Order: sequence, then C-alpha cells, then structure tokens
Amino acid sequence: MERYGTAVSHSHPQKIKKKAGGEDAGGNGRSASDGDLTYAQLDAKSDQLAAYLRQFNIQPDTLIGLALPRNSTMLVAILGILKAGAAYLPIDPTYPDQRIQYMLDHAQAPLLITNAELVDELPDHQAKTVLIDSDWTEIEVAASLTQDFSRLDDLAYVIYTSGSTGLPKGVQITHRNLANFLRTMQEKPGICANDTLLAVTTLSFDIATLELYLPLISGARVRLADQATTKDALLLLKVLEDEPVTMMQATPATWQMLLAAGWQGKPDLTILSGGEALPAALGKELLVKGTAVWNMYGPTETTVWSTCLQVTAKECETDGVVSIGTPIGNTDVYVLDDHLQPVPIGVTGNLYIGGKGVARGYLHRPDLTEERFPQHPFKPEERIYFTGDLARYRQDGSIDFLGRSDHQVKIRGFRIELGEIENCLQQHPALAQAVVHPQGEQLVAYLIAKGEEQPDVTALRSHVQDSLPAYMVPHRFLFLEAYPLTPNGKVDRKALPDPAKFALSSDNYVPPRSPIEEALVTIWESLLNVPQVGIEDNFFELGGHSLLATQLVSRVRQTLNVELPLRSLFEAGTVAALAKVVAKAQHAPTAPRIQVVDSDAAKPLS
Repeated sequence: MERYGTAVSHSHPQKIKKKAGGEDAGGNGRSASDGDLTYAQLDAKSDQLAAYLRQFNIQPDTLIGLALPRNSTMLVAILGILKAGAAYLPIDPTYPDQRIQYMLDHAQAPLLITNAELVDELPDHQAKTVLIDSDWTEIEVAASLTQDFSRLDDLAYVIYTSGSTGLPKGVQITHRNLANFLRTMQEKPGICANDTLLAVTTLSFDIATLELYLPLISGARVRLADQATTKDALLLLKVLEDEPVTMMQATPATWQMLLAAGWQGKPDLTILSGGEALPAALGKELLVKGTAVWNMYGPTETTVWSTCLQVTAKECETDGVVSIGTPIGNTDVYVLDDHLQPVPIGVTGNLYIGGKGVARGYLHRPDLTEERFPQHPFKPEERIYFTGDLARYRQDGSIDFLGRSDHQVKIRGFRIELGEIENCLQQHPALAQAVVHPQGEQLVAYLIAKGEEQPDVTALRSHVQDSLPAYMVPHRFLFLEAYPLTPNGKVDRKALPDPAKFALSSDNYVPPRSPIEEALVTIWESLLNVPQVGIEDNFFELGGHSLLATQLVSRVRQTLNVELPLRSLFEAGTVAALAKVVAKAQHAPTAPRIQVVDSDAAKPLS
C-alpha cells in the first residue's frame, strides 16, 4: 500500500487530466468520449466552461448540480466544474421531481448545468440555470482559465444515496479520496492507453467515477453508451460485438442480462463486476467470456471500490458468492465485533473501512456522520466507516461478504434503504403501516390498510413512483391484517408470508384465446415463477423487471421466431397487447430490426 502513498500525495485529479490532455492532443487523436472529442478538445472546452463558471463567485466546496444526457457534453461539464474549483452534484433527469428538488435544495446548490431539452422537464428550484448548449456562445468567449482552482481536500462531488429516515443523504467525496482511488485502479485491475472502456453506469451511481476518470487519466478511450443502450441488452450486446471495447464495468445483474440476451463474449474484454455480490455460478460463466474477471466491492462512503479480486476458476467452485478480495491501496478493512475489537479469522463480524478513501461525511448531517464515521479504534487521529455489512477474513487475507446487518439491501446493483420506501408508502392516506422486504431480486411491500377497503394497487404504485426512483418501486403489493411479531414486539421480517401464496392474477382472470397468447402465457409463468397468468395481467405488476424483460424477448425469439425490441414490452405490458405485436411482426415481410443510432456521430456543443 505504501507505494501508492507518495503518488497520491503529489497528484491531483485535474493535474492528471491536464497531463493526459496535453500528451494526447493532436498526437494519436485519441478519443475522450466515443469519437466526439479528442483530449485536446475536451481540455479546451472544459477550460472555457471553468473560466465562465468562475464569474459566479465559486468558492471551495461550492456544489453545482449537473443534469445532462449521456454524451460528451456531460464530460465537458464535469471537468469544467472541477477545474473551476467547485464540486458536482449528479442528478439523474429520470428521477422523480420531488427527489430532484430535495437534492438541489438540501445541497444548497447555487448553479445547475443542464441543456435546453431537459430544462423544462426539471422541477422548480432556486439554483441559477446554465444551459450548456444554448449558452455556449457566451461560455466560449469567457476569459481564459489561468489556473486549476481545486485543492486535494476540497470536495470533488456529492452523491445522494438512499436514507433510512425517508430522505436521501449526500456523501461528500474529496479530490484526495478520488486521487487515491484512481491511482490504485491504474494498478489493479489496470488500464493502458490502448484500452477502450464502455461506460454504461448512470452518473448518479458512484461506480460511474471509474468509468469516466480511469480512462482519462490513462490516455485511454471512453465510449459513452447512451441511456437507451444501457437499458436494452440487445443494443448493449451490439455495441460490444461491433466496437473495439476492451473493458466494461457493470453490476452482476447487467452481466446476467447480457448473457440472457445471447452474448457470446469478447476474448480481449476485461470484465469488472461490482455493486452487489457476484454469484460464483455467474463468475464461472464470465470467466470464459473475456480475458479477465474482477470482483469489486465498496460503499459510496469510501469512494467507489475498497477491495477487489481477480476471479479464478477455483474461486467459482463454491455454491455461494465470490470473495470480495483484498483492500486496494491505502485502504484498511477490519472485521470487528460490537465492541470494535477484531474477530478471529473465519468468524463473522461487522465490516469497517478506513484509509484515504473514507469520505468527509454526509452533507449537512453531522449527527449521521458521527454515527457512521466514528473515531478509528486503532488510529485515533482518523475516522473509520461502519458499512453495515457482515464479513469474515479467510486465512489467505481475502474477505467473504456475508450480507447486511441492517435493513439496507441491494437490488440489481442499487443500494436501497427499505425504510425510505416504507416511509413513502406510509404517507399514503389509505395505509396504516408498510413493511418492505426483498425476495430475491424483487421488493415486496406488505401493507396494512387503514380501513376495511384496500387501496388500489395501481394507485399505490403511482404514489411511490412520484417520489422514488424506479428501482425502489416494489414489484408486489400484498395486504395483511397484521404482521408477525418477534418476542420483543418488533415486526418479524423472517416470518412474513411467502408472496407465492398470494394470488397474482387480476380479479377477472382471462385465459389465453390463441396459440400466440398461450405461448406467451407459458413464457411468463416460467420467467415470473407464478402458477397462473391471465392475458390482462401486467408483466411488471407481476414482478417483472429489465433483466426478466430481456429474457422474455429472448424466449419469444426462440419460441415464436420473432425479434421484438425491448421497448415493445414496456409499451405493451399485458399478454393480450404483446400478442398483437407478435402477430403483426409474424405477418410482416421481415422481422423488425432494432434501429441503432450512430453514437459516433459528432454532437456539437453549440
């Protein structure tokens, strides 16, 4: 670990970018974002934006909201914000208005960078808006940037994660945190100037940090997948097959989605998997799909990844999950008991993380910061982060991840506080109480109504969708008369009834009426693991999600010899509606082809 220390203490994210920009500009024409911008162009445009932003009285730790589509403009904005000495607050434009508004207000962001297309879709806020496309003629004539204004201990970004109190919490990451992470990632898993990294993660998920910065500090190429591609396994598969991608990072759910879509692999691809536990069976499949597989682990509060492991065939012989490996550079990982004392090797304990990746804390939440970032028990001058995860050390120094010790879960890579969903549901006037519990990759809401009449499930789903991101919306809404309780009177989550015992079909079951509907019903019942599906039942209300949707499209291709675009399932969510789409496709002269937009076409900033 010591070999990283000197490098980090004298290195700065922006200085690294400047160096990369200078070396590659005009030299080999290396692309910084899928052919749209060279390093020289990216460096120049971000300098122009930084100089423009300086007129707004930017101070250290000033937060600037960032709501942009996934293209080269997003990279220009990120680097411009950092060079100006500010920090960025990533905002996913698809989030509910209520959540976006809370983030901007709570962060007290004085500025928001967006574009003319998105500005009218965002909720009301107090921040001054900069339109990076419409305002570019004004931006590009700003005075030249005379220096890089950021410092190592200043904020680089704040990312809001799910909060148990019903409100998301902002994790504060500094340039020092970021510099240490990036330097260590250059060593393991490593990257070189000839690599092309396919970036598929939303900016509001902290693992996107690796996808954007690691190539840029290494002279490599970033291929930014647009939002449509990141959601559609067939489009993503096409990019992997057609383009010279050598590295990709994704959650196990995304890798599983690609395999379900028929991905055959890419011999020179380095596969990074993180965000949730990697099943050994999936790791074994991935090993034959690329040149190397890495399992990554780490919470947002310790700067993306804190441990990593290059996966081997021997590691995948277990029936469980792959080890999360060993700590990255300048990172300490402890497995402690309830008294903050180390437990013996092989014994389960609480996972704590210390070192240069530990965040500053939670924005405007000193109480929560003190709770989750206590004084380091072995280095009193430092703080340590309590992850809430359970783990154990192996004899060889690697670590086994054993799940959560609280009510926080990960569903398809997203960290979710169940309490936040429960709080949202309990605000519905027709509900007395709500408990949300994970069932595999699905969230199930167990509800108690206030009166004798149960509220409409569609209305409940809409209520949650108005406040929370799509990945936090429960798949099932089940009503109980009372919850099972533990001896001390708390809800016994382990004793909650099996969702399979509840009727899934709509009240007025309608059986299939044609061979196509019969085939689709069979596919749905198999994928959703339900005993009976009616033709008016909705795929997503029965527990379907994007991964299962991809598998359904694949099954339809195999069974009915029809190639459906993934979007057709979102537009025709019932068996009856989808059967009409299939019938129309079967009678077409040729099977419909997915149209892929040429993402390599240049997208002007102005």
